[in-house]
Amino acid sequence: MKKLISIYIFTFLLIPLFASDHSLIINDANKAYSEGQYADAIELYEQLINNGLESPELYYNLGNSYFKINDLPSAILYYEKAIKLDPGDEDVIFNLKVANSMIPDKIEEVPLMFYKRWWNSIYDLFGANMWAKLSVFCLIAFLLMLAIYFAGNSYFIKKTFFWFALIFFVFTIFSFSFSFQKYNTIEFYTNYNGEVSYKNLAPSERDKAYMYAKDADGNPYSPAWFTINLKASYQLTSKLKIDAGIENILDYRYRPYSSGICASGRNFIIAIRGKLGE
Repeated sequence: MKKLISIYIFTFLLIPLFASDHSLIINDANKAYSEGQYADAIELYEQLINNGLESPELYYNLGNSYFKINDLPSAILYYEKAIKLDPGDEDVIFNLKVANSMIPDKIEEVPLMFYKRWWNSIYDLFGANMWAKLSVFCLIAFLLMLAIYFAGNSYFIKKTFFWFALIFFVFTIFSFSFSFQKYNTIEFYTNYNGEVSYKNLAPSERDKAYMYAKDADGNPYSPAWFTINLKASYQLTSKLKIDAGIENILDYRYRPYSSGICASGRNFIIAIRGKLGE
């Protein structure tokens, strides 16, 4: 019994976080936790998350803070987020089991189908960073095999490197899927603006006929429009992230009300975000 208690106490100690630009908030959060001011610690840890900081240690500490105030659903949520980024962390796994065991009237989960179990077992082999590195490695290997296939002169070389390229292509798809599933987002959304008739235009806008379409009576008005957009975010490593997107995929004519811009056109967005230091 004494051994179990000592493990329980140890696993609920804070894991230190390292981020030079957030060090002050981190120190204040850890101090608040150590002094038993768990509500203050939660507020500070969530401030770090809102500032874009994400790590298994941060989610672990936040989960512990929620556990201390007996908010078990929130504690479980952040333990699971920590495990998603670091599936092999034994302390987080232990705390998650403790928190789950304290949920009353727990419903037994329906067993997964065999193919889902296989998928999850492969999915949990590595964290997000390792799957991202594997996807990049397999993509480079695929392109190399493909180049040798096209450059080869003999049937044997072409056949051999065709199959190698195919294998690495499949590995690229699977490793990319695992990495994206763990640590990335994709958004498909639409923007819509309803029609603004002449009588609903602001008086100051009615004199700007050159900016508006004309209704059946020849009066300026703003017709309805919508755009369809796609954005994705891909975490290559813990310090390198790529954001990309396409706005107005269908290339429809649109104009936000009173913006002065009225035209069709697609917007292509790409950004690379990096973090310096720990």
